[in-house]
Amino acid sequence: MSVRRGVEVEHSASIISGGLALVSAVIAVASTGLASIVALGFGVLGLGGLALGIFALDSRGVVTVGSMLVFVGVIASGVEGTGPALMLVGVIGTILALDLGQNAVSVGRQMSTDTFTRRGEFVHASASAVVGALVAGFAYAVYFFSTDGQPAAALMLLVLAAVLLIWSFRS
Repeated sequence: MSVRRGVEVEHSASIISGGLALVSAVIAVASTGLASIVALGFGVLGLGGLALGIFALDSRGVVTVGSMLVFVGVIASGVEGTGPALMLVGVIGTILALDLGQNAVSVGRQMSTDTFTRRGEFVHASASAVVGALVAGFAYAVYFFSTDGQPAAALMLLVLAAVLLIWSFRS
């Protein structure tokens, strides 16, 4: 008589996408946190929330809250007068952190940690970065060629609108 033992499968968040999400968030916080202590405070709280949501709790909700705290830091930095180029880096970094963090949790829930997902995760991250760069380039071109020299807040809102439009197509 043979004894059958079950296989234990671990469904934790992907380290690759999670790490890339944290790198994106660090870039966002560094680009906007240098101009504002308030932005730096919100950014560091957001980084903690992202790390907690990805690597400890495997929670998409906590990842979203962490990303939103980083975004509040970006907005606070814009209110205090950060230039448009750094604002764009902060916004795109925040969006990439949210997208890649959500992807890390989703991949972890759907696949086990033993599944080879590296290629798909890098393709996802690259595609997201390319879309972010294209949106940022378009937004900066609109800002640069505007006749009245729109403030950085208008540029940030334009990027946010473009990202929401892209997200609506994705959903």
